[in-house]
Amino acid sequence: MSRFLFSLSEEEDDAALRRRMSQDIMQGNISVSFRREPSYFIGSRVQGEQVQVIKCEERSSGRIVGMGARMMLPAWINGSTQHLGYLADLRGDPAYRGSTLLARGYQFLRQLHEDDPVPLYYSLILDGNRLALDNLTRARGGLPKVSGYGAYADAGHPSGFAEAQGAGDRYLCGNRKAFPAAVHI
Repeated sequence: MSRFLFSLSEEEDDAALRRRMSQDIMQGNISVSFRREPSYFIGSRVQGEQVQVIKCEERSSGRIVGMGARMMLPAWINGSTQHLGYLADLRGDPAYRGSTLLARGYQFLRQLHEDDPVPLYYSLILDGNRLALDNLTRARGGLPKVSGYGAYADAGHPSGFAEAQGAGDRYLCGNRKAFPAAVHI
């Protein structure tokens, strides 16, 4: 049996998710720690109508050592309203980075996608966040393959969707400056 368990978070995980968010500081040109106070789940509704939070729990301690969210929201895609997937809040305890946990989290995400597919996903990476860019763009160890898709004018309103027509199982991933991409799962 694995030391870690991947599953969907429940309301009772709220405090642990908020703790994970506050402990993981994103490094870059500026350092940022995003919070969801006083409730992770209520705060996440701003980003999507349907929120699924994957947690990676260390079995021996019950501690959440990693997390990531899959949020679905209505969007205009290829001439019709469809559900768009937004991938956010990817966090991991530094003690477990460099292991297979990120790839295993993406395997869990693939299962969620197969159960409730969307035509594409997007994600935003803070400019200068080398750790995220390095981990998410190299298509190694079971991680998705990333390819570029133009720039975003505003972090809240990506502008590269026309380039992703017929994307199928892809993510759009980007930041305000230089890293939008599609990820094939």
